[in-house]
Amino acid sequence: MGAAPLQSTGWVNDFANVIPDDREAALEQKLGQFEQQTTVEIAVVTTPSLNGEDIEGWTNRLFREWGIGKAENNNGLMVVVAPAEHSYRIEVGYGLEPFVTDAEAGRLGRDNLPDAFRQSDYAGGLDHLTDGLIQRIGRLTPKQRQAYIVAKNNEAARQAKNAAARKAMFWEHVGNFLAGILSLGGSIFGVFYIRRKWRQWQARRRLRKSLRVRLVSLADFYRKKTSESVLHVSTSLDAVPRWIQREILQHEAGLAEAIHHLHEHIYAAQKQRDRSEEDLKLKAAKVGQAEEAQAKYEEHESALGAIPSKIEEVRAQAADQVVRTSEAVTALKYFADSLSKKGLKFPSIYKKGIEEDIEAKLRTLKALLANRVEGQDDESEQIIGLAETLQATITELGDKLNAVSTRLSSIEELHDDLKGRIEACEDRYAAFQSVATRLREGLPEEQAHEVELHWQRALQAKDLRTAFRAIPIDAKLQASKQQGLIRSLRVLEESVTSVEVAYSQIQAVAEQYDHARSGGYEKALGQAGTAIRSATRVLESQDVGMAARNTFGQAMSTKVKAVESAHQPKPDWIGSVILLEEAARLARQAQVDAERDIQSAERVREQAEQRRRDKARRDAEESRESTIISSGSGRSDDDDDDSGGFGGFGGGDSGGGGASGRW
Repeated sequence: MGAAPLQSTGWVNDFANVIPDDREAALEQKLGQFEQQTTVEIAVVTTPSLNGEDIEGWTNRLFREWGIGKAENNNGLMVVVAPAEHSYRIEVGYGLEPFVTDAEAGRLGRDNLPDAFRQSDYAGGLDHLTDGLIQRIGRLTPKQRQAYIVAKNNEAARQAKNAAARKAMFWEHVGNFLAGILSLGGSIFGVFYIRRKWRQWQARRRLRKSLRVRLVSLADFYRKKTSESVLHVSTSLDAVPRWIQREILQHEAGLAEAIHHLHEHIYAAQKQRDRSEEDLKLKAAKVGQAEEAQAKYEEHESALGAIPSKIEEVRAQAADQVVRTSEAVTALKYFADSLSKKGLKFPSIYKKGIEEDIEAKLRTLKALLANRVEGQDDESEQIIGLAETLQATITELGDKLNAVSTRLSSIEELHDDLKGRIEACEDRYAAFQSVATRLREGLPEEQAHEVELHWQRALQAKDLRTAFRAIPIDAKLQASKQQGLIRSLRVLEESVTSVEVAYSQIQAVAEQYDHARSGGYEKALGQAGTAIRSATRVLESQDVGMAARNTFGQAMSTKVKAVESAHQPKPDWIGSVILLEEAARLARQAQVDAERDIQSAERVREQAEQRRRDKARRDAEESRESTIISSGSGRSDDDDDDSGGFGGFGGGDSGGGGASGRW
């Protein structure tokens, strides 16, 4: 609901229906009497919803719509509460802002509203807030407040007049200053203009000189390079290997293209005029293009100069690759021989034909290196390619052989581990057989059935040795059978783990059972009894709520179940201990909740007593003020009894001040 459709029905307008009727009537009477005594209008509004609008705008609009306060004084104040949005607003009229500042409104709201509203005591919170506002505003009589406002307005008018005079004087000085600045500025502008033009002329002169020097340097470079025979080094291609001849030809073509572009850009730059600034920019661009062509030429020239050293580098690399390949072949043979000595068989990986093929390729590499010649027939690049291919083959074979060796180690480790674990399971079988029998006989049917299930899994221990011996461990030396052997060992490992888990579960149940029978039940029963007795003493208070009492009832019923379970023909000792521990926990929780309820009730009583004392004090003060006002105005007590009736608001306006809050 927006502010516009709401119609005021009194000083208190409970549109959200959260204030009891009797409390609303009392608050209405109090605000009406305060308006009769002081002419100050305080309106209280509760709204079911702000419909997404912020509470500040909602309250300000409703304040102006209703016109809270007297029109000549704007001495109105509105308190708006939105329970659905958990927010409130105290809006203060212009005339009351000197007496209820934003800070004071915020303090009164925080001190009186959030705690009460959290407990849904809207009437109590609003009652305390209006008491605080009345006490704050009621310190001055209406005449004193009016005199204060008039004096403040006069002071504001005087300050505004002085400010206007100071502003006029300021602008007069500014005008005089600007006139002087403009007079001086003309002379300064002329000086700076001439200086700027001089600098521009000097800059063009320096650029023109720089471009001429750069063009001379470029022309000298062009003449020098065209007079040399660098562009015809291809005549010596017969002296270099075929694998680098293509690179040489590419660089020579690059030289020819670069020298051609250099000539074109030099000629264009020389023809370009250089009188205006635009001409100089065009000429500088063409000189830059010529310098780029020069750089390209030098790049190709440098690459051609490095060709001999590159040839020597590739020849040395070819010799090094042959040495590395020979070492790799030797290492592979040594590794394969060491695995064979362990008994490993890997015919599908390192066949005799493969070894002979590698040896043959290595001999070919060595022969090519030994018969290598210089010039066009140099085979260094071919040697490098063959060596890298052979090294890749050797690396692949080495990885496969290493995988075989790793699997062998894994098989041996897993086999030894399973052997020890199976022996341990067999050694524990007889002991756990007697434990399982004792538990099945002593535990209730449901728990005995659970133990029986664990024991059925533990019975696999008798078959573990047979399954272990059935695994063909000798196959670990055959590479083709290693994967299958590992799978068989993993399956057996799962069976061993299942037996070990069953033993552990039986052991855990046995420890619980023995603990409960050997004093655990009595100890848990004593702890539960102590907790229940301690909680009983606290729950005797009338301030304890139903939640704590219900928790205590659960504790009592849980203890009864535990005792009944322990006195069955076949006692459930484990379950009884668990129930007694739960009963003790519930009793302690009930005691904590009860103590919290008692403390909360004590705080409420203290707050009620404080409010009673505050109200008694305010009533006494109001009685004295009413007596003084009645005697001064000549009105009788009967007239006072009829005062405070709502006759509509006085048409006041909001100053936009106040405070908002949430709970």
